[in-house]
Amino acid sequence: MDRRYLIGLLLLLFIPISCNSKNDSNKAKHAMNPKAVEYNKEGLELFFKGDFSGALQKFEKAASEEPEEAEYPNNIGTCYLRLNKLNEAAKYYEKAISLNPDLPLYHYNLGLVYVNLNNPDKALEKLKKCTALDKKYFPAWVQIGLIYYQQKNYGPAKDAWEKASSIKQDAEVENNIGMIYLENEKFPKAEEQFRKAVKIDARFYLAYYNLGVLYQKQKKYVDASTAYTKSIELNPTNYMPYYNRAIVLTELGKKKEAIASLESFIKHCPPGLTEPIQGAMKRIEDLKRK
Repeated sequence: MDRRYLIGLLLLLFIPISCNSKNDSNKAKHAMNPKAVEYNKEGLELFFKGDFSGALQKFEKAASEEPEEAEYPNNIGTCYLRLNKLNEAAKYYEKAISLNPDLPLYHYNLGLVYVNLNNPDKALEKLKKCTALDKKYFPAWVQIGLIYYQQKNYGPAKDAWEKASSIKQDAEVENNIGMIYLENEKFPKAEEQFRKAVKIDARFYLAYYNLGVLYQKQKKYVDASTAYTKSIELNPTNYMPYYNRAIVLTELGKKKEAIASLESFIKHCPPGLTEPIQGAMKRIEDLKRK
């Protein structure tokens, strides 16, 4: 492995979708069908137990009983999304939007489908529609930031996450803003953001990992080792800090500790990541020869 350390990874945020939308504006247009309401209730119970196929059948019955109600095709779409039938999910979310275009949730859900379909342009279109309808729709701003970040369009990503941060305190959002500063080597700002993240959530291991990357970039190896160790303590199964900690321990002349950290990396690293594993094995061999 030719990199000096594993790059700090952004934590991808996937916000759970509500399958029980309050569709008051649509409901005001008609009286709710009692049979449809009961089917929907049964569907929700199954959905939250993880029985998405069973829930789907109930929501379909609700929609059949009351075809003008937008909540039911939304819930059908959510089941298809959880079943990874993305095109079907999109079709039903479009149906929900056609019945009630003013509810931000439906545009947000459709945006998530396009995220999963790797269609960022359509995803941004739907997510921005959501925020146009509700400027304080926190999860939509988070997803918009993620899309821009993945495109390396850091200015709009930062703007979106700062909007999210102004709506709600969230460790992951603050961490993600820190990642942008880290990418641009604005180290004091990055450290401020990562510290803010762990202040919000003291067990947020990824922010400690990113602090380690930050210190490692600045050759502050003692601080980097401390940060990586803290990240490992909070989440021992996360493989990334072990590799980076081994590198800084090597820089500090702690050969035995570096070898042990590399061995832990190999133990926890997914088997499919053959290149990093081979890189770790080579580092162990090199250290043992010294």
